[in-house]
Amino acid sequence: MIASMCVFFGSYSRGGPSSTAPKANDADVHLLQAKIRQAWEDYKNKNKEAFARIFTEDAVEVEEGAEGAHDLKATLSEMDEVNLTAYAVNNFNFRPIGSDGMLVRYDVDYTATSAGKSIHNKSIIGEVWEKATGDWKLLYFQETKIK
Repeated sequence: MIASMCVFFGSYSRGGPSSTAPKANDADVHLLQAKIRQAWEDYKNKNKEAFARIFTEDAVEVEEGAEGAHDLKATLSEMDEVNLTAYAVNNFNFRPIGSDGMLVRYDVDYTATSAGKSIHNKSIIGEVWEKATGDWKLLYFQETKIK
Protein backbone atom coordinates (compact mmCIF):
# COMPACT_ATOMS: atom_id res chain seq x y z
CA MET A 1 0.00 0.00 0.00
CA ILE A 2 2.68 2.50 1.02
CA ALA A 3 4.77 1.67 -2.04
CA SER A 4 1.83 2.27 -4.37
CA MET A 5 1.05 5.59 -2.66
CA CYS A 6 4.71 6.65 -3.06
CA VAL A 7 4.56 5.81 -6.76
CA PHE A 8 1.24 7.68 -7.12
CA PHE A 9 2.36 10.83 -5.31
CA GLY A 10 5.80 10.65 -6.90
CA SER A 11 4.30 10.70 -10.36
CA TYR A 12 1.84 13.39 -9.24
CA SER A 13 4.63 15.66 -8.05
CA ARG A 14 6.48 15.33 -11.38
CA GLY A 15 3.39 16.03 -13.48
CA GLY A 16 5.02 18.27 -16.08
CA PRO A 17 4.58 18.65 -19.83
CA SER A 18 5.91 15.16 -20.59
CA SER A 19 3.59 13.51 -18.08
CA THR A 20 0.93 11.10 -19.32
CA ALA A 21 -1.33 12.10 -16.42
CA PRO A 22 -4.87 13.13 -17.36
CA LYS A 23 -5.26 16.88 -17.84
CA ALA A 24 -7.80 18.76 -15.77
CA ASN A 25 -10.56 20.63 -17.56
CA ASP A 26 -9.71 24.36 -17.68
CA ALA A 27 -13.18 25.38 -16.46
CA ASP A 28 -12.86 23.08 -13.42
CA VAL A 29 -9.34 24.37 -12.70
CA HIS A 30 -10.49 28.01 -12.73
CA LEU A 31 -13.55 27.25 -10.62
CA LEU A 32 -11.65 25.23 -8.01
CA GLN A 33 -8.84 27.75 -7.80
CA ALA A 34 -11.41 30.51 -7.20
CA LYS A 35 -13.16 28.38 -4.54
CA ILE A 36 -9.86 27.72 -2.76
CA ARG A 37 -8.84 31.40 -2.79
CA GLN A 38 -12.30 32.40 -1.53
CA ALA A 39 -12.13 29.77 1.22
CA TRP A 40 -8.88 31.27 2.52
CA GLU A 41 -10.48 34.72 2.46
CA ASP A 42 -13.60 33.42 4.23
CA TYR A 43 -11.40 31.80 6.90
CA LYS A 44 -9.47 35.04 7.36
CA ASN A 45 -12.73 37.01 7.69
CA LYS A 46 -14.27 34.34 9.96
CA ASN A 47 -17.19 33.88 7.58
CA LYS A 48 -18.14 30.41 8.82
CA GLU A 49 -21.31 30.10 6.78
CA ALA A 50 -19.57 30.70 3.46
CA PHE A 51 -16.54 28.64 4.49
CA ALA A 52 -18.70 25.66 5.49
CA ARG A 53 -20.47 25.62 2.10
CA ILE A 54 -17.40 24.31 0.27
CA PHE A 55 -17.23 21.08 2.30
CA THR A 56 -18.97 17.74 1.95
CA GLU A 57 -20.93 16.66 5.04
CA ASP A 58 -18.29 14.01 5.81
CA ALA A 59 -15.20 16.16 5.11
CA VAL A 60 -11.99 15.43 7.00
CA GLU A 61 -9.13 17.80 7.79
CA VAL A 62 -5.65 16.66 8.82
CA GLU A 63 -3.08 19.13 10.08
CA GLU A 64 0.51 18.46 11.02
CA GLY A 65 0.93 18.32 14.79
CA ALA A 66 -2.78 17.82 15.45
CA GLU A 67 -4.03 15.00 17.66
CA GLY A 68 -5.73 13.43 14.69
CA ALA A 69 -8.12 14.11 11.86
CA HIS A 70 -11.09 16.31 12.56
CA ASP A 71 -14.48 16.90 11.01
CA LEU A 72 -16.18 20.04 9.75
CA LYS A 73 -17.55 20.93 13.17
CA ALA A 74 -14.03 20.95 14.66
CA THR A 75 -12.68 22.90 11.69
CA LEU A 76 -15.33 25.59 12.13
CA SER A 77 -14.70 25.69 15.88
CA GLU A 78 -11.00 26.27 15.20
CA MET A 79 -11.92 29.46 13.34
CA ASP A 80 -12.84 31.03 16.70
CA GLU A 81 -9.33 30.39 18.04
CA VAL A 82 -7.18 31.28 15.04
CA ASN A 83 -6.78 34.76 13.57
CA LEU A 84 -5.40 34.46 10.06
CA THR A 85 -3.70 37.77 9.29
CA ALA A 86 -2.07 37.16 5.90
CA TYR A 87 -1.73 34.37 3.36
CA ALA A 88 -0.49 33.70 -0.15
CA VAL A 89 -1.48 30.63 -2.18
CA ASN A 90 0.36 29.61 -5.34
CA ASN A 91 1.83 26.76 -7.40
CA PHE A 92 -1.51 25.05 -7.98
CA ASN A 93 -1.54 21.58 -9.51
CA PHE A 94 -4.74 19.78 -10.52
CA ARG A 95 -5.17 16.11 -11.36
CA PRO A 96 -8.52 14.55 -12.22
CA ILE A 97 -9.65 11.47 -10.33
CA GLY A 98 -12.21 9.84 -12.58
CA SER A 99 -14.94 12.11 -13.94
CA ASP A 100 -16.14 13.58 -10.62
CA GLY A 101 -12.99 13.98 -8.54
CA MET A 102 -9.95 16.23 -8.41
CA LEU A 103 -6.70 16.00 -6.49
CA VAL A 104 -5.39 19.52 -5.84
CA ARG A 105 -1.99 20.49 -4.50
CA TYR A 106 -0.78 24.03 -3.78
CA ASP A 107 1.61 25.98 -1.60
CA VAL A 108 0.54 28.39 1.11
CA ASP A 109 2.53 30.85 3.18
CA TYR A 110 0.51 32.29 6.05
CA THR A 111 0.73 34.19 9.29
CA ALA A 112 -1.77 33.93 12.11
CA THR A 113 -2.18 34.13 15.86
CA SER A 114 -3.62 31.49 18.13
CA ALA A 115 -3.79 31.59 21.93
CA GLY A 116 -1.66 34.74 21.88
CA LYS A 117 1.14 33.09 19.89
CA SER A 118 2.31 34.14 16.45
CA ILE A 119 2.33 31.49 13.74
CA HIS A 120 4.15 31.65 10.42
CA ASN A 121 3.86 28.55 8.27
CA LYS A 122 4.88 27.58 4.80
CA SER A 123 2.97 24.45 3.83
CA ILE A 124 1.97 22.23 0.98
CA ILE A 125 -1.77 21.63 0.90
CA GLY A 126 -3.30 18.48 -0.53
CA GLU A 127 -7.05 18.42 -1.17
CA VAL A 128 -9.51 15.98 -2.66
CA TRP A 129 -12.60 17.54 -4.23
CA GLU A 130 -15.68 15.74 -5.52
CA LYS A 131 -18.34 16.95 -7.90
CA ALA A 132 -21.87 16.13 -6.78
CA THR A 133 -25.03 17.55 -8.32
CA GLY A 134 -22.88 19.81 -10.50
CA ASP A 135 -20.98 21.50 -7.65
CA TRP A 136 -17.45 20.89 -6.40
CA LYS A 137 -17.17 20.13 -2.66
CA LEU A 138 -14.06 19.62 -0.53
CA LEU A 139 -13.88 16.09 0.85
CA TYR A 140 -10.34 15.96 2.27
CA PHE A 141 -7.76 18.59 3.32
CA GLN A 142 -4.21 17.93 4.50
CA GLU A 143 -1.54 20.45 5.46
CA THR A 144 2.13 19.50 5.54
CA LYS A 145 4.58 22.12 6.78
CA ILE A 146 7.76 22.69 4.79
CA LYS A 147 11.00 24.44 5.68
